[in-house]
Amino acid sequence: MTAKERVIQERAELIERLEKLKAFLKSSRVLQLSSSEYSLLVSQESVMEQYKTILDNRLEIWRDTDV
Repeated sequence: MTAKERVIQERAELIERLEKLKAFLKSSRVLQLSSSEYSLLVSQESVMEQYKTILDNRLEIWRDTDV
């Protein structure tokens, strides 16, 4: 597997996890969390979004250099 293929796979897995986290944060189950736990999950969501952007940027560089 090439580096580009690994990044594509990693991005797909990240999106799946991010969607699950977002769904959880919108669910009623979130009310069972302490404020600390909730805050950490919101921070995690933000970092995951940033990570997705980094992977998107890496893939964009590859697109620009592909012939």
